[in-house]
Amino acid sequence: MRRSVGLTRTMFRPPTDYYCEAVDPVDEQLCALIAKRKDVSGNNPGFPGVDRIAAWCERYGLNEQMIWHVYNQLYHEDRFQPPPVPTGFRRFVPIVKFVKLDGLLYAVTHMKQYANASVVNIEVSLGDDEEETVEIAHARMDLSLGPAYTCWQESGCGGSKGMHYGFTVAPPLPDDVAAVEFSLQITPFPDMPARPRVSLKAAVVVIK
Repeated sequence: MRRSVGLTRTMFRPPTDYYCEAVDPVDEQLCALIAKRKDVSGNNPGFPGVDRIAAWCERYGLNEQMIWHVYNQLYHEDRFQPPPVPTGFRRFVPIVKFVKLDGLLYAVTHMKQYANASVVNIEVSLGDDEEETVEIAHARMDLSLGPAYTCWQESGCGGSKGMHYGFTVAPPLPDDVAAVEFSLQITPFPDMPARPRVSLKAAVVVIK
């Protein structure tokens, strides 16, 4: 399961104060159908194919892109579950797991063990053989540890040569993670257009 920090109820604000009361029973039925969908599928409904969504939208006169996003939100429901606050610190566990791929080194360096969760640290850095001018572009990271665990990205920082990510995992991982496979799904952010740079000249600047 994958999860990034989502919205809590207190953070959400409706885009408008207007509501058509006539659609209240319809909206309640939508909620009931979503709950029924989860129940019928054993909470594992998957994702309808593109052709199926296109056929439904044509039949009911709906916007295909909008419906695709609706199913995408349903598929990633776990993203909206609030992360647990790690409590009851137990131990610090060093981890030596890494893989090199396309000139980048992905490493699970350590985790902190709590009574109710684990906090896993993952680093992404450039390999030693990369040129000095090469930089790491920013991307979204989603951690997956299988259906038994839910992962939340809680932190991310770094620079052009390396990035550090912190993930909260619940329930807690075992202290021995030798048999655990850490799977990262990487979603690159769109490239930003290069901005013109102004070079500073050697000078003494006095500000009065």
